[in-house]
Amino acid sequence: GPATPPGTARPLGTGLAYFALRTGAPIVPFILGGTDDLYRGRRFRLDVLAPVTWQDLAGVPPGSAPPGPWSSAERRIAHRMTLTLHERTVDAVAAAHRAATPAPGGRKRWHWLTTAWH
Repeated sequence: GPATPPGTARPLGTGLAYFALRTGAPIVPFILGGTDDLYRGRRFRLDVLAPVTWQDLAGVPPGSAPPGPWSSAERRIAHRMTLTLHERTVDAVAAAHRAATPAPGGRKRWHWLTTAWH
């Protein structure tokens, strides 16, 4: 997705929602903090959140059947799931960024890593 300021969650695409809808697989959100500035010795933070089902994200009763593939109902539910998942991870993204932010004044060896893959 498009770049966002450090510590803010990127908007999510609906692909993950469609996968969960069509397979019934739970979604396990993970949050990675500390990737905004890369250099040798940089510490990261990885948080794994509790798994969620498509029914939970869509706000429908557990055990509900998914809508038919390629239907407008499936598109609406996938969009709702994506927005809900984004809302649920916003605070965790900010917390992971704060936890991974180093104290000011440290040495940044190999700082070229920040833009090496741009």
